[in-house]
Amino acid sequence: MPHPTDDLPSVAGEVFDALFDPHAQVSPRAQQVKTIYEDVFTKTLENPALTDAQLVAYLQEQYGRSARQAWRDVAAIKAVQGNVARAQRAWHEYTALEMIKQSFALARDREDVSGMVAAANAYVRATRLDKPEVQEVDWGQIVPIAFEPTADVRVLGLEKIDDPDAVKQRLARKFNARLPSRSDDNAKAAAEAAKPAKRGRKPG
Repeated sequence: MPHPTDDLPSVAGEVFDALFDPHAQVSPRAQQVKTIYEDVFTKTLENPALTDAQLVAYLQEQYGRSARQAWRDVAAIKAVQGNVARAQRAWHEYTALEMIKQSFALARDREDVSGMVAAANAYVRATRLDKPEVQEVDWGQIVPIAFEPTADVRVLGLEKIDDPDAVKQRLARKFNARLPSRSDDNAKAAAEAAKPAKRGRKPG
């Protein structure tokens, strides 16, 4: 059968218009893409365990899509579908519980007490009944801490300085007095340069 080369983004406008306007005109190509995507979308919901490769093979076999186009189709469908991983987990949990219940029924029919106990324990673990129920946090009861900007250093446990400029001047005088002046350094350097170089002894 002929297959369109259009993918979902190219026909999305027509498809979504048709959803809200029954009189909207949809091109045959857009309608065919819509049918393909609805089919695969439903297929993934019914069986979330299907891999992307299996979906690509289905698109190629059922609708004659090329491998490249089929991979693009799968990517678009997964984007529309949303969180597929969560659906897969829910499906696996449902399947596991059904298997456990069947195991329990078989053990009961055989009057296998140990098998019934094992199935019951598996059911408790699968449903997390052995874990304490976590209470939901009432976020409305949490009062945020009020932060107010301040320039007062006493909130950090430090003493407040009333006149910072006076303290800076006092410290400058204190430490500058301990340092040699630049003029003294220049004078010492000039004196060292003026000393005659020492001559070495002549070899005997």
